[in-house]
Amino acid sequence: MRLRRSAFTLIELLVVIAIIAVLIALLLPAVQQAREAARRSQCKNNLKQMGLALHTYSESMKVFPYAEMGGAGQVGTATAATAGNLKNQNGLVMLLPYLDQVPLYKTLDFGKPFGKYNSTAAPVNTIVAPNLNAKSTQLTALTCPSDNGLPYIIDDGTYYGCGVSGNSYKSSYGLSVNATHLQGVWANAGTTVRTAFGGNSNSSTRDFKDGTANSVMVVETVFDASSGRVSPWACVQHAGTGGRLLGGINKFIAKTTTLVNYNSNASSTHVGGCHALMGDGAVRFLSQATNLQTLITLSYIADGQVVGEF
Repeated sequence: MRLRRSAFTLIELLVVIAIIAVLIALLLPAVQQAREAARRSQCKNNLKQMGLALHTYSESMKVFPYAEMGGAGQVGTATAATAGNLKNQNGLVMLLPYLDQVPLYKTLDFGKPFGKYNSTAAPVNTIVAPNLNAKSTQLTALTCPSDNGLPYIIDDGTYYGCGVSGNSYKSSYGLSVNATHLQGVWANAGTTVRTAFGGNSNSSTRDFKDGTANSVMVVETVFDASSGRVSPWACVQHAGTGGRLLGGINKFIAKTTTLVNYNSNASSTHVGGCHALMGDGAVRFLSQATNLQTLITLSYIADGQVVGEF
């Protein structure tokens, strides 16, 4: 007696393939959501580490680092005589030892400029090799894993980037500042409109009159910004001194066919808002629907206004 060998018919095979395709279609969004949740968690953890770094630095130095030193905040009034003193240094470099980057920190030459732009009178600094090498290093601690934008500025010969060629890597996180372009000198701002950081700032916990839990220290920003205004982590130029919550969250302007973030405003590729590091070390997710006045109150560290729920 000959036994018949069972097999799938073509229709049965097509049905199985269709079922598998439906299951994949159902599971794929869940997998993508799980991956984004993991990336968002890592982004939040990066900010927590920045909070620890800032407070450890403050305990050691009795002051928080500046948002930038001798760069964008002064460049508008620089002359040929003073231009060589403009270091254009991003304050984030001061946190390197507290972000497991001691070897990189030790290579830096703090007696030399970090950014090339001086003024219209003397537009280009000479950047020494150690500082040039550092700016081409992408730091995981300063990178949101959800942001798939260009993570570096392509250096040009005049204003953008930390050198005249190569790439200068950006930071996803900016120290909270009042202004991110030219007039960002911290000492020039009245005490009621001071943010945690600024040009040549020297804030400390005693300046947080509104309470550290009610004051933003660091805001998230996207890599895709107009005119290179998201600064490289190593240097600042005539723009990009930090992150700015005062302009709202995820406020974009149209530039040709691409939506881009303007002037380092608080923004992220996370759905619905962005992360912010508070002065007490807590990381909050701020909705892009948050009232602008609330964001302003969170930005100012001594305006005497009650924040309320956010």
